Amino acid sequence: MLSPFVDQQVRFRSGRSKRGLYDGKDVRFGNRRSHSMQATRRKFKPNVHTKRLYSEVLDEMIKFRVTTSALRSIDRIGGLDTYLLASKHVTSGSGLKHKRRLVNRIKLLARIEEGEEKKKLLAQLEEAQDTKPAI
Repeated sequence: MLSPFVDQQVRFRSGRSKRGLYDGKDVRFGNRRSHSMQATRRKFKPNVHTKRLYSEVLDEMIKFRVTTSALRSIDRIGGLDTYLLASKHVTSGSGLKHKRRLVNRIKLLARIEEGEEKKKLLAQLEEAQDTKPAI
């Protein structure tokens, strides 16, 4: 099924994979083969663990259901915060919830820094005006 907004195919995601960081992994289906090559249907489930991961920006440990593939991606990219912001697989569920918290916190920190810079500039202007010799 093609999405009218995106030029790529949209893949079905199970409810289970929406509740954690699954890095694009999901339940796959195939056949179990006996010695006589008799085929019976089976599931290939992703390797999922419950982990507490540290967010530097939020300064807290967050509990996620995460696949080993996602853990490797988090290590490779450079941390949970970078993964949540950069990954195309974080589109719903708890990952999206914490991604929104992260973005809001980054915006707040930027506003605080901007305010501090304005205060510094005003202080420098006042100092400059005080040090000018009177003519």
